Amino acid sequence: MKDFQKTTNDIVKKFPSKFSKEQRFIDLTEELGELAQAILFESGVKKNKIKGEKTKDDIADALADMLFNMYDLAEQYGIDLDREYSEMLERLKERIEKGEFK
Repeated sequence: MKDFQKTTNDIVKKFPSKFSKEQRFIDLTEELGELAQAILFESGVKKNKIKGEKTKDDIADALADMLFNMYDLAEQYGIDLDREYSEMLERLKERIEKGEFK
């Protein structure tokens, strides 16, 4: 992965005010709600009463917004999210190879 966490941090530093950890988490949960709504509309489970249907672009936008929030949260907690994610993937591969998910 590219160094998205550093890039995110550089952008966050340019904001006129900084979100606290709690504010960033709340924004992340808001984006999760937008993702859920977009998926429900896109899959036809819910009908969009607002003019203009939700699309896969809305899903992509919500996912990207969530990723931005997660990188900022990771930075605020001093966590290297790219490294943690990479290590988690390796642990997951090992668990799959051991047949844990059969």
